[in-house]
Amino acid sequence: MIGRRLFLAGLAVTATAATAAAGTRQRVRLELPAPTGPHRVGITDLHLIDSSRPDPWAPEKPFRELMVTVRYPAQRAGGHPVAPHMTRALAEHFARTAAEGTVAIPPQIPVGTVDWAATRTHSHRDAPVELGGGPLPVLLHSPGHLMSRAFGSLLAEDLASHGYAVVSLDHTHDPTEVEFPGGRIEVNRQADPESFETFKREMAIRVVDVGFVLGQLGGRILPGALDLGSIGMYGHSLGGATTAQSMHDHPRITAGVDLDGPLGTREDPWGTVVTEGLDRPFLLFAADPSDQDHELISEFWSNLRGWRRALQMVTAAHNSFNDLVVFAPQLREAGVLSAQDMDVLVGATDPADPRADANALRAYVRAFFDLHIRHRDNGLLDGPSPAYPQVRFTA
Repeated sequence: MIGRRLFLAGLAVTATAATAAAGTRQRVRLELPAPTGPHRVGITDLHLIDSSRPDPWAPEKPFRELMVTVRYPAQRAGGHPVAPHMTRALAEHFARTAAEGTVAIPPQIPVGTVDWAATRTHSHRDAPVELGGGPLPVLLHSPGHLMSRAFGSLLAEDLASHGYAVVSLDHTHDPTEVEFPGGRIEVNRQADPESFETFKREMAIRVVDVGFVLGQLGGRILPGALDLGSIGMYGHSLGGATTAQSMHDHPRITAGVDLDGPLGTREDPWGTVVTEGLDRPFLLFAADPSDQDHELISEFWSNLRGWRRALQMVTAAHNSFNDLVVFAPQLREAGVLSAQDMDVLVGATDPADPRADANALRAYVRAFFDLHIRHRDNGLLDGPSPAYPQVRFTA
């Protein structure tokens, strides 16, 4: 059930092969598949300060600090280096938390088994923006609970390669680590990161973060390059719930996608959007069938008054909607994860073709935003497609 999947962030899977892998000479290096669009991708990171409020997770800090990554279509890539998936400092901290089994991205992998800093994106640092097609439509991205924005790179750079400006947020003191300028690392500050009360508070804080970032669009964020009348949002897990509530609270967001994210329970919803609903397009893309009929989300579903669609990826598990969908099969092939571990993390993805679910994820999310942000309909959301047999239309 969808609520139980949220707790994967705290589960420690078996990782039976990890100890043996730690003794190998060469650390495993992971790869991201190339984006599918016609544009080169540029990338920049921004340090944003909201001086209107103290940090709710660290009240001794008189202002809220956020890091965002902006990806966009680029004019050219020459002279602009490819960005790493994670910096060395982030990777070292992440490796320790992964070894402790405190994050959703493969737990209990011994330090030194995987070279987390070696993965390269396909995004070029500070490359000039391509504006040949006019101002860029904007997509905001909120990651899952405890998750870094880095693990949304697969989908973000694919959308950017198709002409979107994608703004990925790290909600400080929610991820296991966020790096700020100068190499400062801020870590999770939640007293009980597994509780429903934490999830509710966390989502409320995230929605305020989103409102602040909306105010930075066209100012600190790609000045003069953005179509501020065309703003969508998507998120994974708790980021999906954040997307729904952000649409409710911030009407500038005109379309949203929830990637396998719960919204609380019928007795204890995590936001007013559950009972008050939305009048704008919304897509649920889940791992379990008929999630829109489950008590965790059914009331929200019934209160959606605009265009709505519910899809299931039958081969998926909870983390099939982030970069693990391509990383886990590589870790399995390298002997770092057992078959059981991989199934828990990303479901029945075929190790021989780890991009199949990634391709479906990218295709359906892009089709949704193309339809509702750009008003371009490729028909993919009309019904089942033989190109993606693992995707079912459940409502």
